[in-house]
Amino acid sequence: MVVFLFLIALVYSSAGFGGGSMYLSLLSQVFPGASWIRFPALACNFSVSAIGTFNFQRAQLIPFRPIAYLLCVSVPLAMWSASLKIPAYWFLCILGGAIFLSGLAMLFETKNSLNDLTQVKNPWWMYPIAAAIGVLSGITGIGGGIYLAPILHRIQWASVKQIAATTSIFICLNSLASLIALSRNGPRWEPEYFAWIVAVLLGGYVGSRCSIRFLRPKQVKVVTAIILMFVGIKLLFDWWNQGS
Repeated sequence: MVVFLFLIALVYSSAGFGGGSMYLSLLSQVFPGASWIRFPALACNFSVSAIGTFNFQRAQLIPFRPIAYLLCVSVPLAMWSASLKIPAYWFLCILGGAIFLSGLAMLFETKNSLNDLTQVKNPWWMYPIAAAIGVLSGITGIGGGIYLAPILHRIQWASVKQIAATTSIFICLNSLASLIALSRNGPRWEPEYFAWIVAVLLGGYVGSRCSIRFLRPKQVKVVTAIILMFVGIKLLFDWWNQGS
């Protein structure tokens, strides 16, 4: 488990994401039907994205004002939806669909031609999208950045580096809000979680500092997208079998 979590964090961080969807994919396969997998998945997601947010802040790449407006919509809804008790049957359906769609979003992400820092503005329709991502983030245990990034690239909302910074802080704070909400319902912190957190922290650090020098981010995203779509289909197939 520790090795797999390390590799997931390494690959996802090199592509600019936290890895929440893949953590859920792994945990749902190892612990089928478990209702507690959102908690450790969010903890791992938060840890990796927090490293990215710190590095982007040091480089002064985070466009605070426009992202703050989106976070004001998304974070409260992530906290609210994380506190909802979803039946295991429907959770499997939502999780499988979310993972499959995240793979599609990553696979068909539009290339952004902006390389320089730009002044960014939010179109009005970004706010309902941020709200929907917040709800989905809390329900499934995914930070939501994997849905936000393709949209921002498609409309060339900002430079590539600014969008990566925005995605990182979006994942970080949505995951934190969901963790706070879940902790109120009393999930137990198991001793093995510490090893999992250390694994993803190391993977995230290595991925963000080294892997991107040897692997093209586009190649990493394509491979990761294919894996996500496969796992999403597998979860949806399991959900269908449970209902039949």
